Amino acid sequence: MNPLRVSVLLLLIVADLLTLFGEEEALYFSVNETEAILAQEGHRVIIHGWIGETKKSAAGTNYLSFREGTISLVTFKSDLKQFPEGEPADLYAGKRLAVRGTVSMFRGKPQIKVTDPAQVTVLAAEDVFPPVTAPPADAKAKDQSAEKAQPAASDAQQTPEPEKRKPPVSASEYFKKPKPVSE
Repeated sequence: MNPLRVSVLLLLIVADLLTLFGEEEALYFSVNETEAILAQEGHRVIIHGWIGETKKSAAGTNYLSFREGTISLVTFKSDLKQFPEGEPADLYAGKRLAVRGTVSMFRGKPQIKVTDPAQVTVLAAEDVFPPVTAPPADAKAKDQSAEKAQPAASDAQQTPEPEKRKPPVSASEYFKKPKPVSE
């Protein structure tokens, strides 16, 4: 096989893998945006809000409910080994969280399965969330060029707008009603 073909094939495979496993742009939702979260079923999102009620089932499953909204977090017993500092129901009770995960439905209600503590960020009460991100560099350049193209308000006041001229002939001259023909 041609070495160039092999290189191109490997490059395409790597590009596909990066796309497949690459970080997708985050969609942020407050937990009280229930309709928007429901529309994201099967997609990765980041939700944020205050944890209210927490429960542990007899089987060891941890359930965390937010104070507002209907979405909940669930961690199964098989995933608890990923949480060496303690169970999610104990760790996150009453705290403000940002949680990354895939929205799924259980008994008609949205939930996110938490399998790793890396999915959860504990937020301080004063933290701004979702984080404010700077626009891409090319968007900044476009904004700056648009500002330069538009005159400043003080420039508009100094330069008077030219007066509108009247047409040399009245439009009524061109659109006269035809005179009736007399017999």
